[in-house]
Amino acid sequence: MTRRRVVAGLGMLLLPGPPASAAESTGAGKSLMLHAAGHARRLEAEGVILGYAAQLSARRLGLDHVAFVEVRLSDTREAALTAFNLAVRRVPEIEECHMI
Repeated sequence: MTRRRVVAGLGMLLLPGPPASAAESTGAGKSLMLHAAGHARRLEAEGVILGYAAQLSARRLGLDHVAFVEVRLSDTREAALTAFNLAVRRVPEIEECHMI
């Protein structure tokens, strides 16, 4: 099996659970899933696979809305603007902030 085919088939390995349950849910054979899992471990060890990521549902997390908020500062001197910018950067839910 070529490395390219193994990498192309790694999507099956991202299914939750052990290879046997992934094989059952995809229709692939258990031995094929175990074989692919072994290749994945080797690719991880070689540094080809750098990691895995989870996709989170913004809707399920209650983050499926966008709000535009106007903020008026009573002090617009450089120090106050710097403090505001630092405070905003500490809030991960704030994706953008514009000064108009």
